[in-house]
Amino acid sequence: MKVSIRKIIVFIFLLFLIEPAGMRGIFPAFSRYFYDIGFVIDIVIILNIYAYRKIRLSKLLLAFSGLFLWGLLVTIFGSGVTRAYVTCWMRPLLLLYYMEIAKKNLDTLAIDIKILLEIYTIINLFCLIRFPDGMYELKTMSRVGYTACWFLGYKSSFQYYLTPLYVLAIWRIDSNKEKAWNTFIIILIHIETVLAFNAMLIVGLLVLDGFYIASFVKKAGIMKLKIYYVIITAANIAIIFAFTKLLSINLISYAVDTILGKTSSLMRRQELWKIGLENIPKKLLTGYGYLTTTELYSYFKITQTHLHNQFLDMMIKYGVVGLALFLFTIHLCMKKAQAYANHNIFAGHICTFVFVIFLMVTVEIFTAGESTAIWFIIFLGYYSSYLKTNQTPRSLQ
Repeated sequence: MKVSIRKIIVFIFLLFLIEPAGMRGIFPAFSRYFYDIGFVIDIVIILNIYAYRKIRLSKLLLAFSGLFLWGLLVTIFGSGVTRAYVTCWMRPLLLLYYMEIAKKNLDTLAIDIKILLEIYTIINLFCLIRFPDGMYELKTMSRVGYTACWFLGYKSSFQYYLTPLYVLAIWRIDSNKEKAWNTFIIILIHIETVLAFNAMLIVGLLVLDGFYIASFVKKAGIMKLKIYYVIITAANIAIIFAFTKLLSINLISYAVDTILGKTSSLMRRQELWKIGLENIPKKLLTGYGYLTTTELYSYFKITQTHLHNQFLDMMIKYGVVGLALFLFTIHLCMKKAQAYANHNIFAGHICTFVFVIFLMVTVEIFTAGESTAIWFIIFLGYYSSYLKTNQTPRSLQ
């Protein structure tokens, strides 16, 4: 098979954008220079393409660029770390610019990202089997070592790679492409999640499984946007403000403590949410800027890398303005995907994916430096009409 120069350049571009979270723990010195240099190379690639192609700035590109610039200004003039901010948020921005440029060949880009994620997933499986107790120790400000770390990083980082790969595998199955291989990939994703015992991801995958099975009897969109939004809002209010009361319900207590073993972990996160709620009003509009573990500990005595809730984390870093820009960006993608769900079953799956991710990030975040692949699926919602998969929802066939 002949591989074009363009194909190689695109793969290099993606290789630097989608970094395995464990690389900086396994090969810290090499990884830092490799991805920092690659980051510059990716910027050069985008600028070079942009110079020869005139693109019309979409609403999504303007909205996300606005979010990026707001966060950058708040970080520069606030208490944040500019270099860490740029490293984190420039990746999805570069990817979005490329998606806008290459939207007419979006299915090819999706396949390239899927192949890269498959490579990462298979390597990670070998690491899980070879080193069942972990490959390295992840340190925090509390000096507690987390050893459940592999090629894809600490087990909670698996969501950044496995959930996007799950959705892309579903896309190929629904397009009648490589059904056996993609079914194997979905099984592999479940196996890795169980081997690492990532409780949050186990629940997330089960919900995705349920929605996918439901799509055989009902159209993939399943729910209206406002229903998604109401459920997500209610889930965040419940977990942040009424977690202790929820645990008093026997069924919930049994599920959280006995089945998932997450009671102590969630209780620690409740302390983080309390600190966040106390400090967010002090800089309600602007936030404090992008905060690394060092700044979180210095300012708030927080020993974790973030607040373990997407909404609170956005507000403490970028304020109400940043949260509003963030939610507007997500809404643009969801609205487009929902509108096209009657014509393309995959657009409905994207809505489901975003919904499940936002349920998961009631106790986590996805706006980390390694989450480029998650952003890709979210952005796909906006460009879903360009995907060359003309499968209609099963209920309309």
